[in-house]
Amino acid sequence: MGNEVLGEKAVKMNNLCLYPIKPIRSGEGLPYAPVDWPNLGDIWYWWLGNRTYHFGFYQDRFLYLPNHLCVRGLNCRQVFA
Repeated sequence: MGNEVLGEKAVKMNNLCLYPIKPIRSGEGLPYAPVDWPNLGDIWYWWLGNRTYHFGFYQDRFLYLPNHLCVRGLNCRQVFA
């Protein structure tokens, strides 16, 4: 799902594995989406584009809501840019 470690070893801090992500990748959970929030078992997905700002942050980052947070027929936005 695009969660490979690239070049450097994963950085361990407070039991979180943080690592760089290549452009045009997607995945679920960390490093860009919450895990088990707001309910246990919720799966959030993320997607990165390839455009970056001059200081190195991605311009295109998207979070996709877990299914139960989006009620059909109520014009719910299922993705946050």
